[in-house]
Amino acid sequence: MTLQLKGLLDILRDGAGYRRLLAQLANKKESIAFDIVRSARPFLLAALARDWHGPLIFLTAAVRRAYNVSEQLPIWLEDHARLYRFAEPSALLYDRAPWDAAVIQNRIDALSVLADSQRQRPPIIIASARAIMQATIPPAQFRGATIALECGQRFQMESLILRWIGLGYEPAPVVIEPGTFSRRGGILDIFPLASQYPLRIEFFDDEIESLRRFDPADQRSVRRVDSAQIVPAREALPHLTPALGANLETWLKSQSKGDAQSTSRSADIESLQQGSAFAHLEHYLPYLYDSPASLLDYAPDNSLVLLEEPDFLQSTAQEIAESADENRLDALSLSQISPDHPPPYLRWTTLAPSLERLPRISLANLPRGEAPRVFEPGERFGGQLRPMLNRVRKLRNQGDRAVIITEQVERLANLWYEQDASAVIPTVDAIDEPPPPASMRFVRGSAAEGWSLASDDGALHFITDAEIFGWSRPEPRRRRETKGARAGAATDTSYVDWDI
Repeated sequence: MTLQLKGLLDILRDGAGYRRLLAQLANKKESIAFDIVRSARPFLLAALARDWHGPLIFLTAAVRRAYNVSEQLPIWLEDHARLYRFAEPSALLYDRAPWDAAVIQNRIDALSVLADSQRQRPPIIIASARAIMQATIPPAQFRGATIALECGQRFQMESLILRWIGLGYEPAPVVIEPGTFSRRGGILDIFPLASQYPLRIEFFDDEIESLRRFDPADQRSVRRVDSAQIVPAREALPHLTPALGANLETWLKSQSKGDAQSTSRSADIESLQQGSAFAHLEHYLPYLYDSPASLLDYAPDNSLVLLEEPDFLQSTAQEIAESADENRLDALSLSQISPDHPPPYLRWTTLAPSLERLPRISLANLPRGEAPRVFEPGERFGGQLRPMLNRVRKLRNQGDRAVIITEQVERLANLWYEQDASAVIPTVDAIDEPPPPASMRFVRGSAAEGWSLASDDGALHFITDAEIFGWSRPEPRRRRETKGARAGAATDTSYVDWDI
């Protein structure tokens, strides 16, 4: 069971600064920048998920940070199904290396949820610089390739199977894994990417008689459905590859050395010519689309983008591009790619127009005096438990709220009652309502880092094991922008007044 602390969000949502933020976002004419400590950004994102009626896209520079944010969010979210991690391939750009199946599925999941204009629950998507730069299928081609199925429709089963193969689905004896399909007489099973359950299609002659979701573990039906969508299983669509295979075959013959590398590339070219999925298919993605897209091209106009440390995000993207260019030269010198191999990534300057059409917030640690601050980093205690509890008691007595989330609940509770047995401090597994002022809660569990949130009826101090037991360097302030950095950054940026 996931720890749930959603009740704390209302303390932020009731604040005047947060309400002004929402009012300013409604204007949608400028980028908003404000000061917020790193540890509190997932908390802010979860609050916006309550109040922003559209997709939320959180962009950060580092892969590990994107992973950490996606791991922290569930404790604040009411609906975990809204959360998507737009993953980055582990392969270096220009390297001929297979993408992990989980990466392929995570990316297709995020693209499909943005491409679905009828979706009722807006998604929350977390992505790193590397993920957002990876070229992908344009939205129009993704939507055009998606197959809509309804009871009563007529399909030739063989032609439907060929269409699935052209989308990257692969045959299997039994459908257990996403991206596979099977046939048994007049029944087709397929596990669409972006679906929780596989789909069983029963035909009467060439007419779809029924559609059922089924459990891949025991193959039993879960429920009937009236319609279903089969989205592409790969970002590189196999039905587009036969002509490419013929072109690359000529290049390979001119480079052929009869070694293992040539043999494996010959196998690739054979699969390309057949128009079927294979392990290294994504290596050839840049050839397939005249104007490759990014995740941002899928975002509808009511999407809100949160840019974490935008200067660092932009400089990281530049470093990724420079590294990719070096990798390209190495690959060319070793005849691992053809001279006309298109770039497999989009530079930041290419991403910028898609970004600038959307409302966005820049999250950063601003130098003091540039903007008011409503969040402060959590106070560090370095394992000094009694002084920590004395400090919490003082905060409570002055009207503040304290929530201590720790794996050492019993130990801390015993120490608390040794010092003060005058009142019972609740130990809870969830917080569904805001704690009252001058209160304290112990929560059994763990969170990444804590913070303090100012409030006009008593601040909220969210204290974790990182503050209680751990040591860490102070969070660095963002350096003041240079003239050159300002020139390359997004324009029309304003600051939110975070006065409580």
